[in-house]
Amino acid sequence: MFWFRMTMFKKRSLYSILFICLIFLISRQHRSYAVVESVVKSNAYDAFYSEVYELLISSKPMDPPSDKNSFRLTSCDLPKDVGINDLDRFEKLSFDNLQRCYHLSNEQAQDLQKAHSSYVKSIKDLIDNHSNIISKDDEKKKGILTVGGGRYSVLLFTMIQKLRETGTTLPVEVLIPPQDEGDDEFCNVILPQFNAKCIYFKDYLPPNLLDKLVLKSYQIKALGLLMTSFNQILFLDADNYPMKNLNYIFETESFQKYGLITWPDIWRRYTPPAYYNIADIDFNLEKRVRFETDDISPVSRYDDIFPTLLNDERKLTEYTSSKVPFHDLEGTISDLTTESGQMLIDKKKHLDTLLLAFYYNFYGPSWYYNMFSLGSSGEGDKETFISAAHALGKPYYQVKSKVEFDGFFHDKDGFQGLGLMQHDFEQDYQVHKNAMLEVAGNPDKYSKYESDYKLETSFTDQFLRKYNNKKDLVDIMFVHASFFKFEPLELHSKNRYYMSDNSPLRGFKRMDRMNNFDLELFNFQILRDNLCSTKPVAFKVYEDKYDTDEWKSVCEYLDKRVTFLKKTHEEAINAAKSS
Repeated sequence: MFWFRMTMFKKRSLYSILFICLIFLISRQHRSYAVVESVVKSNAYDAFYSEVYELLISSKPMDPPSDKNSFRLTSCDLPKDVGINDLDRFEKLSFDNLQRCYHLSNEQAQDLQKAHSSYVKSIKDLIDNHSNIISKDDEKKKGILTVGGGRYSVLLFTMIQKLRETGTTLPVEVLIPPQDEGDDEFCNVILPQFNAKCIYFKDYLPPNLLDKLVLKSYQIKALGLLMTSFNQILFLDADNYPMKNLNYIFETESFQKYGLITWPDIWRRYTPPAYYNIADIDFNLEKRVRFETDDISPVSRYDDIFPTLLNDERKLTEYTSSKVPFHDLEGTISDLTTESGQMLIDKKKHLDTLLLAFYYNFYGPSWYYNMFSLGSSGEGDKETFISAAHALGKPYYQVKSKVEFDGFFHDKDGFQGLGLMQHDFEQDYQVHKNAMLEVAGNPDKYSKYESDYKLETSFTDQFLRKYNNKKDLVDIMFVHASFFKFEPLELHSKNRYYMSDNSPLRGFKRMDRMNNFDLELFNFQILRDNLCSTKPVAFKVYEDKYDTDEWKSVCEYLDKRVTFLKKTHEEAINAAKSS
């Protein structure tokens, strides 16, 4: 019996040893496969980005003139901006005037067109040759991309916590530009607590490109959208605060249909006809298709002249060229201009869009930023993504609901805008779709000319309200706090949120549109508790500020803000509800 037990014990021990050895071998083999896969993927990235860089250089347009105003003819008459209600300025947006305001020489036009055409043709081959750049595993990856580094890491410290407060669990990647590396505690300790991590150029680009590819400001976002491991991406600026749970956004009908969702700014579009010629985009001077964002109403509803000229081609073209805003015509990019603090994109569907947008950003400072915006507000990367999609004939949807604002009136400086409030894109898409059905089913009702037609009442109020209720606005999805950013050093130095007599005030008033959320109190409390403790978060941007009298003053400012905001919290919530 003893011998039997010993034999069984030895067999079990032998089986255990064999099992452990098998697990070790499998584990080792798995690690080997992982290492091989990592090397293969790294080599694929190196080859892809090296070729992208070569294409950028080989498709370089000629150098621009030093004076951008040289593109403007003396007959150009263009204000700094044209807003959605500036009806008396709409003629300045016409084909004729925009052509006068951005006039290229034949040499410039031909060179830009040749370079653009070369790049567009090349990226088609590039994508075919590097089909493995988006693996099957990557196709399923969904998440949020943002850019950190410097003060933007401080902004993200509050933004990511607001994101998680909404219940959103999507992973986050924070792109840190090479010049801003060094936020080790933020990247390695804090972000992992929120299912977030930092990514770096050196993780994706071959070493020989790190020195060559010097990008600044707006250009960084365009490369980040290519580099991120996510295939379905929500890009958010660091100062853009989500107001809703975002877990569902990639499953929506609109995103599945278009793969690119953008949001509007407050200005009308200035992109000149010259760009359309460079990008070989057809437009129709004989066909008006919208009134600003109203692409639903028949033209006869808001334009009583256009229908009378349909049988006279010469007069029709004269009218549309000189009187109608260029971007109300068929084939042009959607009006209004784009506010790029948030964007949804499917990289697999729109890889070519991202590559062309990167081209526009790479040559943005020299050519395309000014070309797209003609010096109007917000000139930068904002038009590069929607323009790239349009040039390639790719689908996109720009939210129709106009931007809402929040802010306060200062006794000396007047109204101080604090945040752009952007709407729920899927709700917007659904009410827009329902409105299209309503108009299509009642052509007689909506075809009659309305001399008092106004975008606000005849389109927004009538069509872009949930459940056809004029008071039930489409939800706010984001608050882009881009004016007084929640960066304590600057807020303190400029004594923000105080009247001229040094009495405190609340900045954000419209908490009813933010799900009754007190964004100010939330952010200021995070900043005070984490930057003014005995061991503050070690942000690189503040490394020479901590333990100084200046920083002590900053902390006093933050503490006073928190005390005031707590004291006025209930009153502010009730005031917003009753407004």
